[in-house]
Amino acid sequence: MNLSSLLAKLFSIYLLTENRSSNSQNKNCKIEQKIGVYTLSKLKFEGMKKVFCTLILAFLILSLTAASVSALSFVDFSANPRSGPEPLDVQFTGTYTGPGTPQWSWKFGDGGTSTLQNPSHIYANPGKYSVTLTVKAVSSNGYITQTVTKGYYITVGNTLPPVAAFSANPVSGNAPLSVQFTDASTGAPTKWFWSFGDRTFSTQQNPPHTYTRAGKYTVSLTATNANGGDIETKYGLITVS
Repeated sequence: MNLSSLLAKLFSIYLLTENRSSNSQNKNCKIEQKIGVYTLSKLKFEGMKKVFCTLILAFLILSLTAASVSALSFVDFSANPRSGPEPLDVQFTGTYTGPGTPQWSWKFGDGGTSTLQNPSHIYANPGKYSVTLTVKAVSSNGYITQTVTKGYYITVGNTLPPVAAFSANPVSGNAPLSVQFTDASTGAPTKWFWSFGDRTFSTQQNPPHTYTRAGKYTVSLTATNANGGDIETKYGLITVS
């Protein structure tokens, strides 16, 4: 039988006893709630009535105390740094402000674990990682277990799109003009798309290109990675005589 069932049963027995009594005066069990304190007043019972009322009050206090403790959050943690390129060495700090002696259990989101209060952990692979800290606090009165999870708390590796940039050499001359294009994009692009202005294209990072006709040519480079892309366009960059 759980606590609520037992409390209900005791209360029903009390009511039955109260209804059967015809000679008692001032027979009421009153529980007054104050800030953090519960007192029993006007308790003028004899025999079993007093026992039942006292038991009801005791279980009520225990129930309220247990609910109050479980509702509080005693556990938290922080990390430094929370983002950066791999391998990323992160220092975690755990805090516990509740009663008892805490036992620590960390899960770093990449399969790594620790039982230290303030562990360090190295993330070897890029990605976003959720971190979980569980604390079991043991005391003479029992134990409290609380868990805190922070989703996608650690970011490893590049998380921004690249910024496209390039250069060309030479930028003018007689046809046929051979030009070497060089990627200067930042932000770790993984794909490139060149448009040379003469209806020809390339997906190389640093392509050469030969212009066979005279004219002015606009060149653009699109650089992308898993996080997005960027384009740089240079109008009339190449002059072919």
